[in-house]
Amino acid sequence: MRIRRREFLRSTAAIPNAGEKLYGPSLRVVAGKVKIPDGPGWGVRINPAWLEKATYQKSERPAR
Repeated sequence: MRIRRREFLRSTAAIPNAGEKLYGPSLRVVAGKVKIPDGPGWGVRINPAWLEKATYQKSERPAR
């Protein structure tokens, strides 16, 4: 599994009902494994309505 897909799974696991609100199609568990969609990138489409309501946060590291 590519790193970006693994990180996507980790980040969406932290958001309650993410598959219903944040993106589609929802990820499915088949025989104890997550079925990854075949689309480009993460294999899902981010819901633009969810993004419009989301709060933008940016972390910054202090300059060295």
